Amino acid sequence: QTEQTEQTEQTEQTEQTEQTEQIEQIEQIEQTEEDSEKSQNGNDADSNSPVDEESENMKIIVRHLNYKTTEDIVKDHFAKYGSVKSVEIKKDPDGSSRGFGFVVFETMESVEDAVKEEKQLIDSHEALVSLPIPLSDKLKTNMMFIGGVSKDLPEDELRDYFKEFGTIKELTFTHHRDSGERRNYCFLHFDEAEAVEKVMKGTKPPYPASHTIGKFSVDCRRKFPEDIQKLRNSEKGRKLKDSGADGVTAKVDMVVDMATAVMAVVVMEVAMGEVMAV
Repeated sequence: QTEQTEQTEQTEQTEQTEQTEQIEQIEQIEQTEEDSEKSQNGNDADSNSPVDEESENMKIIVRHLNYKTTEDIVKDHFAKYGSVKSVEIKKDPDGSSRGFGFVVFETMESVEDAVKEEKQLIDSHEALVSLPIPLSDKLKTNMMFIGGVSKDLPEDELRDYFKEFGTIKELTFTHHRDSGERRNYCFLHFDEAEAVEKVMKGTKPPYPASHTIGKFSVDCRRKFPEDIQKLRNSEKGRKLKDSGADGVTAKVDMVVDMATAVMAVVVMEVAMGEVMAV
């Protein structure tokens, strides 16, 4: 029974970790796409201009690149599909590759030909090629994380407040193992993603939307599907393998990365669990 209780505790904190990681991943993608547009169109380019729209339509994303692969190698590979306008491999502040990038073609025909094969061998490394998903679609979810929930705030009042935004499918609290007391956060699952957008009031990750329920205040954040988390874990694990770093280095990098996260309280749990590299 003790072992089962410990597993439950670990599952609860893992869910918090997933929320943090998903927020970081969405924020990074948002900045990546903004930076990519600037580099391809010029810093003073109007984001609503026809040139920007054309570049976005001609863009593909290439993931799982070898971390030593250069932009010239990527350009040479995709030149077989048609004229390549630009290539940008995203990099960390230290100049090291993030393992993915964008390719912009001159024609839509080239784009269509390039994405016919999802898996392609680039620089002796299997990469994944696809069309970028619009940021607005990445942010859509019908799940939420609600933090700062006072133990004195009745669950019924919390439910009554949020049902004004949409139909609630599930409201889940977790409890402390020893005392059995309710934790100060919960997970809210609506029927429709539109309800989450109403709650968030236009805010985007990593910023929360604050709501006042009676004399209590809570912070709300989007909770994203697990496939986004699996994607980032896959990228982290692959970068660790390609760099040849050992487990100790991975844990040190992970602590530095997670220390800046929105919910830094889960850093220690992560360090004892998954090994992740920046």
